[in-house]
Amino acid sequence: MYESEMKRLREYNLEPEQIHTYREFAEIFDQFAENRRRFLLIIGAPGSGKSHRFSHDPRARSWAYIKGTVSAIGLYCSAYDAAKTDEENELEENRPNIIDDADSLFRIPEAVSILKALTESERRKLVSWKKAATQLEERERSFWTSSPVAILCNRMPKINADTAAIFDRAKAIIFEPSAQEVHAYVGTYWREKNPRHADIYDYIGANLDKILRPSARLYEQAVEEKEAGAKWQEFLIRRWHGADKDQHVTAIAAAIWNDPKLKKGKPMIIAWQRQTLRQFGKAMSKQYFHQVIAERYLRPQGLEAEIGRWAVTKK
Repeated sequence: MYESEMKRLREYNLEPEQIHTYREFAEIFDQFAENRRRFLLIIGAPGSGKSHRFSHDPRARSWAYIKGTVSAIGLYCSAYDAAKTDEENELEENRPNIIDDADSLFRIPEAVSILKALTESERRKLVSWKKAATQLEERERSFWTSSPVAILCNRMPKINADTAAIFDRAKAIIFEPSAQEVHAYVGTYWREKNPRHADIYDYIGANLDKILRPSARLYEQAVEEKEAGAKWQEFLIRRWHGADKDQHVTAIAAAIWNDPKLKKGKPMIIAWQRQTLRQFGKAMSKQYFHQVIAERYLRPQGLEAEIGRWAVTKK
């Protein structure tokens, strides 16, 4: 999902850690909560549960939560207010700053400068605002803070020298749980929270192989559809396929092509038609399988010779 960005990061000798389980995510969170990590940068798709952990864990109740800030001056004012509140309360250490939905900030040069100041490696950091701004009101143009910082993003920021500098200071995490992992996570609370909607949980569990982009939010959205009297199963199917149908079809064809138990030819076509019937309610033709394998799978990898051999095999 982040291949091009990862390649760009490697050009700066940076390699974020990729994790795929909620157990690993909980371990990273514990390190931050116990002050063993001073700066986390977490990238994970919407609905993966990253924000829920930071906003609902009992240890996080006193943390400064900056969510949905869309301007550089807004970020500065939020961080300033958090630091000054701690100062007034005579706290020896500033509370952690959690900056959620930070994707837009990485596209604003002034905001990137503030993020760099907030995430300096020194224990106490000086953050400044040099431009004129009426939003400052009575706030000073600089302040000191010792807050640990966690930045949560839905997408990988565009990588340049400035954002790479932020990555370099951070414990950078890419969180990509599978559909099975998300389903198990939702299962830890679903039946207690939604006792009347066990059918939704069970239906999704029976169709995990259809889900390209898993999200815990999808379960709640299905509840809304059901309670509104809508056809919630059809809603889920549309969400599972939708604009990603071509990608899903390609993934099915590639899995069949690479299955060592299947011989090329009729066994593959039988598997293809069975799986597409189950996934989409209609068996797709062998000609379409040939087209998908050649044009979407083999050719993009430069396997022209393999396409030729496949053309002979399929006759």
